[in-house]
Amino acid sequence: MRIEELGLCPPSEFTSILAMSYAEFRLACAYRELYSMVESLLNHHLAGLLGLGSLSVAGHQVHVSLPINQFLNARVDPKEIPLHHEFILNRDLLAQLYPSFFKGATPFFTLNYSKYADFVTFCGGLDPVTGCLWLTDNAHHHLSIAILFLIVGHMYKTNWGIGHGLKDILEAHKGPYIGQVHKGLYEILTTSWHAQLSLNLAMLSSLTIVIDHHMCSMPPYPYLSTKYGTQLLLFTHHMWIGGFLIVGATAHAAIFMAFTVLVCIFIMIPGALRGILKKCFQIPLYNYNPFFLNGYKTPMLYHMLQWLLVQQQTPVKLGGVGDLVAVTGKVALLPIPFGTANILVHHIHEFMIHVTVLILLKGVLFAHNSRFILNKANLGFCFPCDGPRRGGTCQSDVLGSVSDQGVVTHITGENFAKSSITINGWLRNFLWA
Repeated sequence: MRIEELGLCPPSEFTSILAMSYAEFRLACAYRELYSMVESLLNHHLAGLLGLGSLSVAGHQVHVSLPINQFLNARVDPKEIPLHHEFILNRDLLAQLYPSFFKGATPFFTLNYSKYADFVTFCGGLDPVTGCLWLTDNAHHHLSIAILFLIVGHMYKTNWGIGHGLKDILEAHKGPYIGQVHKGLYEILTTSWHAQLSLNLAMLSSLTIVIDHHMCSMPPYPYLSTKYGTQLLLFTHHMWIGGFLIVGATAHAAIFMAFTVLVCIFIMIPGALRGILKKCFQIPLYNYNPFFLNGYKTPMLYHMLQWLLVQQQTPVKLGGVGDLVAVTGKVALLPIPFGTANILVHHIHEFMIHVTVLILLKGVLFAHNSRFILNKANLGFCFPCDGPRRGGTCQSDVLGSVSDQGVVTHITGENFAKSSITINGWLRNFLWA
């Protein structure tokens, strides 16, 4: 059997692909200055990647997905449904399902967009047939953000001098408390790979977690709302991805802080934040005590906590409050009022996330040195628990050192017995030491 019959590239084409890849990544893009042209990169990413990409998705949904789903919802035999390219090439076939296609592009250029309301809608809620967001709403969404990104893609200054420059935007921002803290930030972010990668990972992590929650409360795919196992696995999968990305963001931020020549403001930040955070855990409100548990004894505080913690996480509703959406006998959506147990579970997870963020932030701020290890940047991996690239989660050794005879020497003396048995002690005396 020949390699072409397997659907693979023949050796000559494969060699050409390798040669072009080498020329692209090793010759044309070998200079770092190309990646320092951030305004040009932003314009191309916003207009080309996001704008044209969203427009392509919207076009595929309108010209292929919508007509095929119309036939499937009408219980037409899949063998009788025309192929996808027939809808693209034959406008009359598409116009039989959506009459506005007979009008062509005239309503678009005459600003009479309401004529396209049969396939670009804003229904809201879930489709009662598939239990997902309306596909016409989805197409409307992608078309709208495509137009938005295509406009935004012309916002930054390139070779023609029209638009905004990131350096000018950063240095023009003078806050009432921070002064000219953004001065020099442009040079740092365009010359330090770790600083730039840290910001990108942090933003991608936040985006992943936000999309994860939206995927569960507003399922975009057909029958996803009734596939409970799949939905749970998707949620867990994306939450793990978001967690790994945020850890990677703080790790690269720590490398940047430890091995980059910093301006004075970055040297002042660790001391200031350390003082603020240490004081926070000495205030009773921030102490980890049964504050939320005691709150349920006061009705006013109970309702306030319920609204703050979970009231805004109710899934999208179809119709009035309390409506049930069922697909093939399975519950796709049922608004459930949150009770005491739900609030406690949310509080547990929020406390866990906030402590994790504090530990990661401490690893960044103490990446260069700490009170116990002053020259940490020169030690490499000598301290596996607190090296400059390890995150610095527990200083060098919170238990001190153990001799050959088994004698333990505590680094904090008599303070260890008092601080190690309480969470506040760990947060106050060890985490921010």
